Amino acid sequence: MSNTLHQLPPQAPVPSPRLTSKLARLTQLHRRPGPFASVYMSLRGSDGFGGTDVADRWHVFNEKLAQQGATMESLRSVERRLSAEHPSDSQAIAVLAAQDGMSLVDYDLELPGRETASVSPLPSAGLLLEWQQRKIPTLLVWQGSRQTAIETYAIEGLKRHYSFSHSPAETIKVIGKLATAVGAQLVMLAGQVSHLKEMSDGLIHGLPLTCRLVTEPDVATRDQLTQAMVRVLGVGSAGVTLRHLREQRFLATHGAAVEGIGATIQALRGGDAEVLLIHECPRDLRTVWIGDLPRQLSETRTQTCTREVALVDGLLRASILSGTSVRMIPATGPSGPMDDVAAVTLGGGLPDFY
Repeated sequence: MSNTLHQLPPQAPVPSPRLTSKLARLTQLHRRPGPFASVYMSLRGSDGFGGTDVADRWHVFNEKLAQQGATMESLRSVERRLSAEHPSDSQAIAVLAAQDGMSLVDYDLELPGRETASVSPLPSAGLLLEWQQRKIPTLLVWQGSRQTAIETYAIEGLKRHYSFSHSPAETIKVIGKLATAVGAQLVMLAGQVSHLKEMSDGLIHGLPLTCRLVTEPDVATRDQLTQAMVRVLGVGSAGVTLRHLREQRFLATHGAAVEGIGATIQALRGGDAEVLLIHECPRDLRTVWIGDLPRQLSETRTQTCTREVALVDGLLRASILSGTSVRMIPATGPSGPMDDVAAVTLGGGLPDFY
């Protein structure tokens, strides 16, 4: 291990989720011609996913997608993405490919609940957006007796490793600089218990005000620290979603939010929606009609809305192309918005922070 810190990344702080290149590319993808091939797969494999070989499982999915009408260009694009090198700690991969072969890839640190491969008029982007809303710029810090190791996780999935040997005071300064450089919203600290209190006491004053510090004194390995990060991010994301749902319910009593399919479509169509709240269920057979323009939406076929698509895909397309924020929500039943669909309007939106 070296005695000096590797050069800090020169980039500006990571932008908010709605401005990342991943979501910008999703906007571009929605402007491409369909049909679209959407594939979500485990990279680790298990008996529950039909074996450990991604290539073998892709062979089955490839035939299924071809039978459903996927183009050769989209299938080749998905295959190239699947056969490329993946981040070492990724558990799942998503590939969305347009008719002409333009594609988007994303990864997640958790195994998917299911593997899916489908062809549809629009990209099936709901699960990908769920992955994105769980991601925030994060630092994992492993404090040893002589060296400190740091991994930085950006929203885009880019990970960098640093290792150095400094005094505790200098280490605190370095962590603070790194947190500022990547716009970290979470720092997780693990290692020898004797070092953690001094480090955490110093970092409380050395981190940006928007950054949360979590110590993990019971973590023994870096893999366990990564697993702890996944848990913390999941809890944090669920908390943000709950705040969105509470805010929507409160604003609805003041005419600043709507719920249900019809009212949400009207808000999107009129440009009044600031945040779309929507749940995606694989068994959902509801549809909506769309036109060529982002805000051309209808519950029934009209002169301008002549293409029938899955409800979630259609509302996501309208939101993504019109710049409306999206929050994927769980099924909420009677306690949540009607039809598991809602929109915050008239300046009632919440910021996307941890």
